[in-house]
Amino acid sequence: MLDISEGGLRYHRGPHPSPGIGTTFRGTVRVRRGELIHTHGSVVRTSNGDVAARLVVGIPFQTIMEEQRYVFEQFAGVDA
Repeated sequence: MLDISEGGLRYHRGPHPSPGIGTTFRGTVRVRRGELIHTHGSVVRTSNGDVAARLVVGIPFQTIMEEQRYVFEQFAGVDA
């Protein structure tokens, strides 16, 4: 997972074929804190091995904020 928001996500597809624009999917996202989020949506863009999707069932705002807080706490002071 490269990016995640309330209404969409972007991931690197690895060695798998690129899905077509408009391809629908259902899946589960596991955030770093371990929470499982069941969602579905459709592919809106593919580029350089990345896939961007719009979510019909999105990620709750509170989950996004908790995840940001977790990442900041875990990686504070780490040089990028």
